[in-house]
Order: sequence, then C-alpha cells, then structure tokens
Amino acid sequence: VSQAGVINHGSFGLGVRAATEPQNVTPPNHALDNEGSREWLLMDFGMSHSISQINVGWTQNDRDFTLWRYRGVGALNSLASFDAIPFAFSTLAQNFNVPVTNSGAARYWAISAGVDGQNSTDYLKITGVQGSVVPEPSTYALLGTGLLALGGLARRRARGTRQG
Repeated sequence: VSQAGVINHGSFGLGVRAATEPQNVTPPNHALDNEGSREWLLMDFGMSHSISQINVGWTQNDRDFTLWRYRGVGALNSLASFDAIPFAFSTLAQNFNVPVTNSGAARYWAISAGVDGQNSTDYLKITGVQGSVVPEPSTYALLGTGLLALGGLARRRARGTRQG
C-alpha cells in the first residue's frame, strides 16, 4: 500500500510527512520514519548516477536506513524493481556522513527509514546525497565512433601528404 506524502524541508534536512499526519506537528512526525509504515524519499536524477555518500542531519531514537537502487529499465514503473542497500547503526551522533561503496548506478534512487528484519523505530532527515553521473553505454559508443573517425581522418591526411 502506498500513499503520497509531502516532502518537508527544515533546518535539519529533508523528511516526509505522511498523508495521514497532521500538518502542524512536532518532531519526529515530519522526519523520514518507519513508525506505523515505512516512508520513502524517492529521487529522480534524470540520468544514471552512482551514490557515494548520504548525509544525515537530524535523528531520533534509532537511525537505520535503507538506500534503494532502481534496477528496472526506462521509466519508474514499480517499487518492486529496487535493490536494497541497508545501513544499520547502533550509535551515531546527529549530522553524520555515511559513505556508500559499490552502489552501482541508476536514474532512480530511494531512501527509507529502517532496515528489514530489525524491530526498531527509526527517525532521520537527509541533508545531502553525493554521487556522480555514470555515462550510459551509448555515450561510450558515440565516443568510440568519434575517435575512430578522427583516426581515419588523420590516416587519410598522412597518406595525402606522402603522395603529394
């Protein structure tokens, strides 16, 4: 079951207010949390990106989260097409950076509070996501074609100067 929520931005980062939560609430109700149901922050980078770091601002209670990478092709059509990369922490202060290694690449990424299999209530706000663009295979093909064309042109010019 999925519901649309509202992304909240405050001095301590991005959170989510579920459609069932009132607008004027106090923390932690406008954080990304898994109390009652798991809230997701879905990100569309427009092109393939790898994620290298998640910056977490405000936290309360436990602060576990899961980073989800879309493995589908083309437009986002199902949340079932995401792979989980869980991050579980026992004690971390607020305002911490979480390095992400070997994340792979995707256009769509999501962050949710909590980790499957753990029975804890997690509250956190995201202050940043760092990563880099990963060129599509077609970009490499275009680059290779251009380099071959330049090589052919240089070869042709070299022949022309030897003959002339």
